[in-house]
Amino acid sequence: MNIRSFFRRLASLAHGDQLAQDLHDEIAQHLEHKTAANLAAGMSPAEAREAARRHFGNALLAVEHSRDPWGFAWLESLGQDLRFALRILRGNPALTLTIVAVLALGIGGTTAIFSVVNAVILRPLPYPHPDQLIALFETTTQQHSAMEVAYGNYLDWKAQVRSFQSLAGYLPNDVTLHTDQSAYRASGIYVTGNFFATLGVSAALGRTLLPEDDQLSGQSVVFSDRMWRQRFGGDPGVLGKAIRIEDRSYVVVGILPRDFVYDATDVWLPLGNLANESFMTRRAAHVLRVIGRLKEGVTLPEALAEMQTVAARVHQQHPTEDKDHGVAALDLHEYLVGSSRRTLLVLLAAVGFILLVACANVANLLLARAAGRRKEISVRIALGAPRRRLVRQLLTESVLLATIGGACAVLLAGWLIAVLPAYLASFVAVPPIAIDRDLLLFAAAISIFAGLLFGIAPALQASQSDLNDGIKDATVSGPSRQRATRFIAVGEIALTLVLLISAGLLGKSFWRVLQVPPGFRSDHLLTMTVTLPESQYREKQAVLAFFDRLSARLQAMPGAQEAAAVSALPINSEGDSYGSVTVDGRPETAEGPVASFRRITPNYFRVMGIPLLAGRAFTSEDDGRLKVVIISRSMAREFWPNQNPLGQRIKVGPPAGEPSLTVVGVVGDVHNAGLDVEAVNATYEPEAQRTWSEMTFVVRTTDDPVSLAGTAQAIVREMDKEVVVFDAGSMEQRVTRSVAPRRVTALLLGIFASLALLLACLGIYGLIAYGVTQRTREIGIRLSLGAKREDVVRLILGDGIRLLLAGACLGALLTLMSVRLISSLLFGVTTTDAGTLLWVLGVLLVSVVAASYVPARRATRVDPMVALRYE
Repeated sequence: MNIRSFFRRLASLAHGDQLAQDLHDEIAQHLEHKTAANLAAGMSPAEAREAARRHFGNALLAVEHSRDPWGFAWLESLGQDLRFALRILRGNPALTLTIVAVLALGIGGTTAIFSVVNAVILRPLPYPHPDQLIALFETTTQQHSAMEVAYGNYLDWKAQVRSFQSLAGYLPNDVTLHTDQSAYRASGIYVTGNFFATLGVSAALGRTLLPEDDQLSGQSVVFSDRMWRQRFGGDPGVLGKAIRIEDRSYVVVGILPRDFVYDATDVWLPLGNLANESFMTRRAAHVLRVIGRLKEGVTLPEALAEMQTVAARVHQQHPTEDKDHGVAALDLHEYLVGSSRRTLLVLLAAVGFILLVACANVANLLLARAAGRRKEISVRIALGAPRRRLVRQLLTESVLLATIGGACAVLLAGWLIAVLPAYLASFVAVPPIAIDRDLLLFAAAISIFAGLLFGIAPALQASQSDLNDGIKDATVSGPSRQRATRFIAVGEIALTLVLLISAGLLGKSFWRVLQVPPGFRSDHLLTMTVTLPESQYREKQAVLAFFDRLSARLQAMPGAQEAAAVSALPINSEGDSYGSVTVDGRPETAEGPVASFRRITPNYFRVMGIPLLAGRAFTSEDDGRLKVVIISRSMAREFWPNQNPLGQRIKVGPPAGEPSLTVVGVVGDVHNAGLDVEAVNATYEPEAQRTWSEMTFVVRTTDDPVSLAGTAQAIVREMDKEVVVFDAGSMEQRVTRSVAPRRVTALLLGIFASLALLLACLGIYGLIAYGVTQRTREIGIRLSLGAKREDVVRLILGDGIRLLLAGACLGALLTLMSVRLISSLLFGVTTTDAGTLLWVLGVLLVSVVAASYVPARRATRVDPMVALRYE
């Protein structure tokens, strides 16, 4: 081989083409000859080796310059790097598939959760100039928390405020739609006529509601795209048709765009239809949610200052009805996102940790592979390849691996984003998500980042290979690589510890919520809600008669024991209804204590299993002639701590308009608003005393209550097909739904933590197993000198325990910094819960010992004579 041909081949090798094994001996021979010549010239051994390397490097630079005089070789070399990386990956398919699978899991999960976070939190509201949209609330001097706005106050605000282009109000309220075949409930909102104009939303078909629709006789209705497609088959002919809603006839005037989602509502009605209702005419009734659009150039603090002035003016005009009320404001996007922000960020952080653990695992795999390529790397260095050139080549391989993993991750993310919204619906309404530009850009960015993250350590480590040692022996790894792999393993354990502690705290919180006594018996209890049409049941006696007949029919069902009814079931996921409480003989306060209120049939407490602690329950004689009330134990303790509450008289609601009620009984506390919400003051009145047209029936059964749901609904329809019955199921199902947000969060975080633990265990197993391979000779010597096999097991397990201790220390620091993120999601558990910490450490200890034991047992089977000849 002539020198020109030889140097061409050397240049090709330095650029990263596949290493020609048949040149290895020739390269080593040339290096030795040149080094010997330098030694003969009087150089020291180190100087001789360095001069030989420079000699080949200068020759390579000359060849490269002759081939690329214009300096565009980087384009060609990049293509060479990619081709070489592909050949390397194809040469070890098992390792490649393992890395791609791990990366697809980490990147796919991160991308899917990011898509949800992007759709709910990061992406602005899909309205023109969303930064101008504000949510407004009322506040009081006693209670600084925000509350809804009185309808009269809203009208005064709208007439007097100048900082807003418009103010709009809405009142969520489910409605009943009647068709020729049946009646069914739908999520509805009553809105002012300028609501859609305030948001800047136009109809996809027809028109939206207008100011002229907002009147007492308004007959226009707008449907969501979902309602239009599901109930009317997407028929454009529905526009202009009359639809019976509640007891009125409405005309469908518009269909909203498919991407318009607001409170998951399907039916939009004019708020003016409710103008004569008592809760709309009383300023003490805070029922309306108000939004506004700021004028161009007006800031939120400026608008809020004006609103405070207007509120003070309204107070002067209505001093008895609107005392000491102020105004609060919040960005509309922030208001709609609500508490789901923190939960979603926790999930995003969790999958981010999994991605870091996955990258750590891949980094250790690549470090192990780099040890097997030391001869190749050393030869390249000997041929003059710059170390930065080698780093670039190795990073190209890593980024290519991450890119392939990212491509697979997009497929996984596509499946996840189709499934996640249904699971997350219990605490956040996720708008439609698809594989779009944002998702692809994020997946690409996170893939490149991951490739650089897990590739930089192996690349730098490999580029530091010793020239002569690398050519002589390509299998022995030095202490620097061992330090790198151990540091990465410690990082894996630390990240896993954070996830396990977070999952443990959320899981324990969920368990604590389930252990809260609800205050009633939830087993064998069938529930269903019944709504009577007001057109047919206007009279009190007609309502009472129907509910009495229905109770008797339900109680006569096979498998039923007793039936009762209540205006609102406990464990109400939509919140509770409250009214101010005034005790006769005590001074009235504008913002006094409050209590929830319910209307019940006489046997309600018996059917529900709510204990009667004092006094008596309601009877059929409590028909409203003598105004009576039963209160909860907490209310009795708060209002009459050292007195007998029986016989006391109270008013629930505005003192000027409510009758005095005599306390005739005290019952146990019930968690009406939810298991994780403290039981507060509660009042109960007889149904006959204050009749409601919508009641929820509860039936105590001997059989599975769900199996009776169909029969119960059929009885209602048989009695009157115009009566609406919905939400039939068991009380246990309602309780389960009420804790669904906690269950979903704890479940997802538990899955993420388990996945991280599995990856960490695999990483530790690989590290310990590789260490056993490297220490085969040492183990053979120990065994030949009389060491017991148990001593070898303890030696290997000790390595795993030391990794665990170091990881636990680092993880404890990370946990202290990150666990505050979930503090608001906890119930009955502190962020420093010792039991959870001990449980997590126990799980980690067992997992690390198990991951270390297998290679430790393998080490004890080493034949000392074979081990001594290993190297």
